[in-house]
Amino acid sequence: MDGVCGTVYPLTQRTLRGLEHIHSIYVDGELLGIIQQMNIEAHSMHLGRFVLNPDRTGQGYGKKALSAFMNLCFEGESIEFVSLHVLKSNVGAKRLYEKLGFETVELREGLKPKYFMVKRR
Repeated sequence: MDGVCGTVYPLTQRTLRGLEHIHSIYVDGELLGIIQQMNIEAHSMHLGRFVLNPDRTGQGYGKKALSAFMNLCFEGESIEFVSLHVLKSNVGAKRLYEKLGFETVELREGLKPKYFMVKRR
């Protein structure tokens, strides 16, 4: 997966500065990526960033990390759905989200077209 929302790999103190609600993805002591929660509301949460080391994609780490993260999100009773945006050009990420149960709600056109996707409880 390439950079999301301006955050690119490698992740540095500079690229992470000012970001809140960051969850780190570590494997064998190596920082592989991050997941960021955004817009946490009464019954919903928006996934702001999901960035993974591009050299480690396709090895199942992203799927495992995001699956565990989604399980945590739905652990309590309050979150009914999680939403995210994915660039239309990021076919691999969209395919991963679909495997994890996200559904495309709409395609938002613009300079960089992106899908708005949702996973319900």
